Amino acid sequence: MKSPRGADRAELLAAVRWFLERIPEVPGVERVELVGSLATDKPDPKDLDLLVTVGAGADLTELAALGRKVLGRRKTGTWGADLFVVEDGRCLGRTCNYREPHPRVRCGRCRCVPERPFLCDTSGAFTVDVGALTGSGVLLWPQFQAAKDVPGDVVAALKFSPPVPKGIRCD
Repeated sequence: MKSPRGADRAELLAAVRWFLERIPEVPGVERVELVGSLATDKPDPKDLDLLVTVGAGADLTELAALGRKVLGRRKTGTWGADLFVVEDGRCLGRTCNYREPHPRVRCGRCRCVPERPFLCDTSGAFTVDVGALTGSGVLLWPQFQAAKDVPGDVVAALKFSPPVPKGIRCD
C-alpha cells in the first residue's frame, strides 16, 4: 500500500531484506531488530527503523555505508531509513547518512560524535528507550524471532537465514 510520501510496504521490506543479506559482512554487528511502524500492520509506513546492536567500540564506517546504500535502493517516494546504534544496552544515536561525517545544517538537533565517526547523537532531538523497544519488534539477525504477532508480509519477506559469521552464537 502506498503512503502519502510514496513508499509502500513491499519496497521497504525489500530494502530491509537487501540490508540483511549484507549484514553478516559488516564487522562488529551482533544483532538487528526491526522496530517501528514497519514491524506492525500499519498500511503506510514512512520509513524503516532498525535497532543495530554492535560490540563495544565497533567501527561504524561499514554499517553507515550500508545504511546509505539502503536509502539508495528507493524506487519511489522519499522514505527514510534509520539505523539506531545500540551498544551495552543503550542507544548511542543513529548512523550518519553522509559519506563524510561532519556537522551540517541539515543534521538539525542531532550532532556528530567526533570520537566515533559516522555516529549521530540524537539525544538533542529525541531519545530511544532500548529497553522498551528490545523484544517489541522482530529480531531479524542473527536469527529470525518474533516476540509478538508479526504481519504476514514481514514474515514472508524477512524470515530467511542469512549466513552467520564465526563467533556469533544463535542460542
